[in-house]
Amino acid sequence: ADVLIKINKLVYQIMQNGLFVTMLYGILDIKNNKFTFARAGHELPLIYKSSDRSTHPFKTVGMALGFEKGNVFASSVEEKTIDLGNGDTIILYTDGVTEANNKFTEEYGVTRIQDFLKENGDQSAAKFLGLFYEDVKNFCLGTEQFDDMTIVIIQRNDNTNE
Repeated sequence: ADVLIKINKLVYQIMQNGLFVTMLYGILDIKNNKFTFARAGHELPLIYKSSDRSTHPFKTVGMALGFEKGNVFASSVEEKTIDLGNGDTIILYTDGVTEANNKFTEEYGVTRIQDFLKENGDQSAAKFLGLFYEDVKNFCLGTEQFDDMTIVIIQRNDNTNE
């Protein structure tokens, strides 16, 4: 949260009126199996808990960078920590993934990501990423990509080096 507050002050000084930046800043503690993060208007991280095969967004607040010079932004940033059990997976993604359209102008959406995560969360991170890429590509078949699509997979797996 402190890093985002400092970045917001800098971005506010140089940002053109009406523009903004979203960001998620996180620290992965592999020694204690924790992921601590704060959001600045970015998409909510999703977590797959392998213990009960559940998925859910990890809800936090935080406004985008550059809208406001300091006090309101600082009071809106919330820092959270996710404990990672063996086999748990966190997905970080840009809005280009959720807003990807098919030929019927339907968006891929967060619900599809959650459903895909629930069905495939027990895969290795590398395999999951390949399957997810194919799923989004097949969903968007015949439409042009209009935004960046970025996804980051964080997975605790005590059984392999992945």
